[in-house]
Amino acid sequence: MKKKCYFFLVVCALSSQIFAKESSVYSDMFLQEIQANYPDTLYCSSRSDSAPYYSLPLTRHDEKNINKIVSSLGEYNWVKLLVMKKELEHVGKKIEYLHPLRFIGYIFSNTYLTRCMKEVRGNRFKWGRFIGDFSQNMNSEARNNNLYQYVPGFCKEIQEDQNKVLNFIDRGDYSGLVQSLL
Repeated sequence: MKKKCYFFLVVCALSSQIFAKESSVYSDMFLQEIQANYPDTLYCSSRSDSAPYYSLPLTRHDEKNINKIVSSLGEYNWVKLLVMKKELEHVGKKIEYLHPLRFIGYIFSNTYLTRCMKEVRGNRFKWGRFIGDFSQNMNSEARNNNLYQYVPGFCKEIQEDQNKVLNFIDRGDYSGLVQSLL
């Protein structure tokens, strides 16, 4: 399954470049064919202006795992979360590979998860852990110069002003970025 997933990641990432020269219609048809035949693989887009963001992997399993983590953080009190700690950490390890902008892009494109994040923000215990992990991942990507190319697609996904997002990224204020999206 891993080989199949990686193969489709490469295909999705390159499809817009390969087929765009021939025709965007062929590219869209090709992507629709992949998504129809392999619904649990990856999402991607042939939109050239936001293609880098949409070429970042995000499977249906990743979405379920993000839903599990964020809804648990938003719905449960800290005692219940302590009981669930090992389970949530295990789920979190499954999505560690996700790019942090893809991760929060999914969260803030979902109204229910956005509401859950407002609950998380209201609790110092929950917020501190969440934003600490997120900021660490963003800092790692920033050190690797692996953020700016994804900002246009990220902003399109969550319908947010690109200059506003860039301002937070330029300053390394990832907590402020997430708070501004709430």
